Amino acid sequence: MRVSLTVNGEQRTADDVWPGTRANRASAGGPLTDDVLDRFGTLVAAAAGPIDDVRGSAAYRRHALAVLACHTLTCAWQEYTGSR
Repeated sequence: MRVSLTVNGEQRTADDVWPGTRANRASAGGPLTDDVLDRFGTLVAAAAGPIDDVRGSAAYRRHALAVLACHTLTCAWQEYTGSR
């Protein structure tokens, strides 16, 4: 999985997250919808291979990764669009 935005000529792609064409994904200021966040969290959790141990179950860790990934994407998007 690869996620990125193009900011001031520096590329960061979102190929697995935003649906549609590359041109649609590249447009600045588009909405970061709940569907996009859910999809991103699902992809991050699916890419992980956590283990069960005394500190937490694999399911809990996958959930935590999804939540943290969504929070990170939200913060990055807000900084990118200047809405932070």
